[in-house]
Amino acid sequence: AMEIINQYSKQRGRVIDFKDVFYAYSRLDPVNGVDLVLDLLLVYRKYRGHKMTVTVRRHAYVQQTFTGIEIREIDVNNAFSDEESEDDNLFLHQKIFKKISHISRHFQLPAIFDADQNVTHKKTISFILPISGRLSTLVRFLTIYERVCIKEGELTKLIVVLYKSSPTEFEESLIMINDLRNKYPSSDIHTITLDEPFARGRALQFGAEVLQDNDLMFFVDVDIAFNSKSLLRIRQNTIKNSTIYFPIVYSLYNPKMFNKSYDIANYKVIDREALLNEDNGSWRQFGFGIVSLYKSDFVRLGGFNTSIKGWGMEDVAFFDEVVKSDIHLVRCVDPGLIHIYHPAACIGDYSDALQQKMCRGSQASTFGSLKDVQKYYLQTRNTRR
Repeated sequence: AMEIINQYSKQRGRVIDFKDVFYAYSRLDPVNGVDLVLDLLLVYRKYRGHKMTVTVRRHAYVQQTFTGIEIREIDVNNAFSDEESEDDNLFLHQKIFKKISHISRHFQLPAIFDADQNVTHKKTISFILPISGRLSTLVRFLTIYERVCIKEGELTKLIVVLYKSSPTEFEESLIMINDLRNKYPSSDIHTITLDEPFARGRALQFGAEVLQDNDLMFFVDVDIAFNSKSLLRIRQNTIKNSTIYFPIVYSLYNPKMFNKSYDIANYKVIDREALLNEDNGSWRQFGFGIVSLYKSDFVRLGGFNTSIKGWGMEDVAFFDEVVKSDIHLVRCVDPGLIHIYHPAACIGDYSDALQQKMCRGSQASTFGSLKDVQKYYLQTRNTRR
């Protein structure tokens, strides 16, 4: 982990030293390896320019994978003495073969892929999308959905939970959704309308209620861009009564920071690895709002806390319930899921002060990279002088 953290230290004239671990979560997955979530106490030392030494705190997610399966051949003929007859040698060969066959029949690892490679493509993914206002953002989401899901023939269903926040935007949103449904009659697009204050957990709960226990649900935000590889990972990482998939999405920073442009309108940019770097955005290690799971598992875990109003916290509370349950959670980065920047309005009705504090923290984390924020601070300081 320290090697990764210090990957670019030499070029930047600094080094980060390990000091202590505040706490750590560990989990052993018999198939894949050991997962670790670390809360580290580090020492930041800058030895170029304005020198400094300061203690910092850093969260890190580490996966220590097992090595691959290795097969070693043994020359059975040389394993026995010359005094043994060919009949004895043949008998030993047969005995070893029978033993190996017996092991192969009774010792089988869990199947990661089905024998029929198309099985993972046959499960329908039910998108549940809560939306209140934000017409232009909905246009972008539906454009991506049309291109990735409908035109590519993916088995998906879209349930839009639409709030009546603004009469004009509500009507235009409804018309746009209906137009897409009429354009593709077999697209399986549905709309649920609500006339009450927006609450994400409550909206997702309404969307889940119209589905069956065996349905695969994908809770998504209107700011998320996705591709077909993401849909494949959703199907592979979500298993009924076994696993729930919490992908780590890549979150873009404020594009106005030094006039950056991501050209999100052209969806092909999402497939370019060059976009996914520390200058353009960061991985949302502690964001749990995007999740795929089966309806039956969602019900068994008690669903969302529908008393939470406004922004956030319903996903964190649900994630805690998953951690405490007997269901395994799959937590890994998904390069196909991009959270496109939008200003966070941390105002309105909140259940408690912690909820607003979390919103402020999210707002600050998407402002820009550490390098860009430092430039912005220095420019602002010089302007004030």
